[in-house]
Amino acid sequence: MLDQIAAMNLGFRAKKWFGPAEQPLRPAVVQGIDDETENPFDVDSAMTRHWLRATATIVTVERTGEWVDRNEFFDVTLEIELDGVGRYPVRQRQLIPEKTQFEWLPGGEVGVLVNPSDHSKAVLA
Repeated sequence: MLDQIAAMNLGFRAKKWFGPAEQPLRPAVVQGIDDETENPFDVDSAMTRHWLRATATIVTVERTGEWVDRNEFFDVTLEIELDGVGRYPVRQRQLIPEKTQFEWLPGGEVGVLVNPSDHSKAVLA
């Protein structure tokens, strides 16, 4: 896999994501609002294969002042509507790319995948 990435010539930004043992450097957690929460970008796609699709309405979006390159983390409150469960709120820290920040307004909707065993854990679909 690393040979494929090297062949893409992604430049210096790709290199910072790999450690000395050429293993991806993926933070396991992001400092959450009340306590540490899972980083939504550190979820294995194979693990979410059986997660439930749902629609979430954006309730609040608050700046945190934390950045990765030109992308900022926001504290987001979502109201998730899950079949058979109803509507419930989830608050999490979310990295939102600079080019899509204008779309994150209260009242907007986003697709999410919800952990079937713990509905408080959701990732963007």
